[in-house]
Amino acid sequence: MDGTLLDGRVIYAIGHKLGFTSEIEKITNSSKIPYERSRRIAKLLRGLTVSEFNEIVNAIPLMKGAVETVKQLKDKNYKVGIISDSYTLATEVVSRRLKMDFHIANILEVKNGVITGFLEMPMGWEKIGCYCKQSVCKRYHLIRLAKQYNMDISKTVAVGDSSADFCMLESAGIGILFNPKEDVIKHCVNYTVYGKDLKLILEYLNDPRL
Repeated sequence: MDGTLLDGRVIYAIGHKLGFTSEIEKITNSSKIPYERSRRIAKLLRGLTVSEFNEIVNAIPLMKGAVETVKQLKDKNYKVGIISDSYTLATEVVSRRLKMDFHIANILEVKNGVITGFLEMPMGWEKIGCYCKQSVCKRYHLIRLAKQYNMDISKTVAVGDSSADFCMLESAGIGILFNPKEDVIKHCVNYTVYGKDLKLILEYLNDPRL
């Protein structure tokens, strides 16, 4: 979602607004296991109201071409959704704006309209032995959703931009890197796209493997 459907990143938008970007960077660059980093970052959100959270998310622009791309995919009977290591508070907003079919993300605990800082993580890597150890194993949830929709995993398409997407991109029928943040993951994908327009991915959906 961040950097693909959104022209920005939710946690950094919040950090910039509330003044804890440096804390995010420190945690992100630490040697902690990925899901533990997610847990620590969530604690920074303690005390933020849901309305404040939503206001910040709504201010992040959609990626150019996101609306048209999702519409074209749905017109071709694709099931289109979000698998993100962000938060359901954000993925719900974006999926609703784009009329998507599903969204999977971390769940922030909310009490009386205020975020507590506690994080419920869907994980999944521990069930399939995935190396990612992310708070949301995108490989696991891609496989699970393919089964849910009675689809062959070889007919799925995944789009991502970072190492957190690695396991999903290499498991999908077609993996597309969109403006990648790290060169190290290029070998795990079929196509790499440069340019801030999500419509650029559409030409690769004519791949005969799909």
